[in-house]
Amino acid sequence: MKTLEVVFGNSLLITMKESKLKSNNILLFNALFNVGDLSDIDNYNIMVPKELRNEEKNYYIKNETETIINNIKEKNKIRVWTGRNDIYSYLIMLYISNIVKKYDYELYVVYSDEYGEDYPSPCMMRSDELEKLSSLEHKLSKEEIDNNANIWNNIAKENKDLRVIENGIIKSVSMDYYDDYILSSLEKMGKVRISQLVAKLMENIYLHDIFFVYFINRLIDKNKIKITLDDKINYFKNMIEIK
Repeated sequence: MKTLEVVFGNSLLITMKESKLKSNNILLFNALFNVGDLSDIDNYNIMVPKELRNEEKNYYIKNETETIINNIKEKNKIRVWTGRNDIYSYLIMLYISNIVKKYDYELYVVYSDEYGEDYPSPCMMRSDELEKLSSLEHKLSKEEIDNNANIWNNIAKENKDLRVIENGIIKSVSMDYYDDYILSSLEKMGKVRISQLVAKLMENIYLHDIFFVYFINRLIDKNKIKITLDDKINYFKNMIEIK
């Protein structure tokens, strides 16, 4: 039986290929399930805001879904790498649980936070750490798979703008969910570079910098944050302050 390692993030893919796990099949699953419209998910489409569309894998997942199904049919082991506070990979795990449930199949999961509290995501781990973490895998029970599938179907049905993990619970929220957090942080910091604010925000919430920039830009558009824009410098170096 072969093993299919399901990973989110190009950095994790590279690190895994540098580890002993490289002998397994590795599926890069970079779907942005956390943001955007899921109403066309049955056709493998996620309607992600254009500002967050870095690659097709972010919003069109037919190939990834078919790879999962083919590995089920070939009776291969499927193992998802995630963290309990990593919204990106955790939602992928829920999505795959829903597929596995339909085929009455098995699913294995590894959680990076079980290696240490400083590892909210497997993307933060070295190759040797990934190897050690692989020994801490969980074979999900039928009840766990059913529960995951139910959570997935509920959030797909709710289909709000944004999905977050709050106190270990997946929640569907509006796109302005982080507005107060961003504004209060900026108010305390005063006039700073975008990069400084983003770094501060990421200290408490595991979210990629491109998402915080997206939320900041929405606040700029809503006239709640003032930006001193200089086209001659990197965007992250521009100064911002409370309007």
